[in-house]
Amino acid sequence: REDSGLGISTVERMKYDWTWVGWPGEMVPGGEQQTLKKELLENNDFAPVFLNTRAAKLCSDFCHRIIEPVLYSTVLTTDIQMEMHDPDTESRKPVLEQEMWTAYTTVMQQFADVVKENYEDGDVIWIDGYHLMYLPKLIRRLLPDATIGFSLNAPFPTSEIFLILPKREELLHGLLSCDLIGLQSLGYARHLTSTCMRLLGCSFTPKQINFHGQSVDINIFPKGVSLNVTASIQRRPTVKSKVAELKSLFGTRFVFLNVARPDKDGGVIHALFGFEEFCAMQNKSVSERAVFVQISILSTGMSEGARDRQTEMSISRVAGRINGKYSKM
Repeated sequence: REDSGLGISTVERMKYDWTWVGWPGEMVPGGEQQTLKKELLENNDFAPVFLNTRAAKLCSDFCHRIIEPVLYSTVLTTDIQMEMHDPDTESRKPVLEQEMWTAYTTVMQQFADVVKENYEDGDVIWIDGYHLMYLPKLIRRLLPDATIGFSLNAPFPTSEIFLILPKREELLHGLLSCDLIGLQSLGYARHLTSTCMRLLGCSFTPKQINFHGQSVDINIFPKGVSLNVTASIQRRPTVKSKVAELKSLFGTRFVFLNVARPDKDGGVIHALFGFEEFCAMQNKSVSERAVFVQISILSTGMSEGARDRQTEMSISRVAGRINGKYSKM
């Protein structure tokens, strides 16, 4: 349960009954699904969406290799374009765009079906994460009178960049099936409204988009952390013990900490370059006392094919070079 703007931290503080809907994180054999489903609902208020291996992989690839780069204003590479459009590509297992899209919409329909199964009149449905951009449209078909909110826990690019995205209009239709869309900043909200105007001809105000007569509210819910929860965690005996352990390990060294995804957009390689430049600028006594600590995060559900092996190899190479030049054994 990440703190993703209004998506998680705020709703957990509200005094309501909540049912969480999501993929349990692994493939579950058909014969075990009903037992696990009952157990998760009763003990964790969690309604699982069971996916097969092939659909989960293709859906993950579409999200991480197609949607995510565009949201972060990164142009899709030629390699990915070839895989999506050219059945004669040299890739051993070419995956066409339509195949990924079909798998993605199939998975979204499974989510929508589970939402409907657990929905009761008067419930509010809150959807969190760019992976689920198309889901509101499918829920709206099943539950036309439901109240639906969406938190986009990623940037929203300019309309010129969003035009690069395959199935861009379908994904916008998904978002605009909500009653409320939360974005990370006012700039991203402006990008969304101008994109809806250019692609779909929607009229808008700074706080609302009109889509086929339906008013969709826009608000700003920046991602953050709960200070009260963080302070509470800091007081735990296990955390205090870990802090003491780290202090003993690093002593008086200069510690540089970076938390990021190990891909080309995560910034790990840039942080290493910065650390290398710092070491080069300092005298030997300072650089030998400097320690770079990297915590790498893999996105939930990311398939092996979606991982950026080339960037991971580059990270290892640069880290090895820095250790070779500046570390003291």
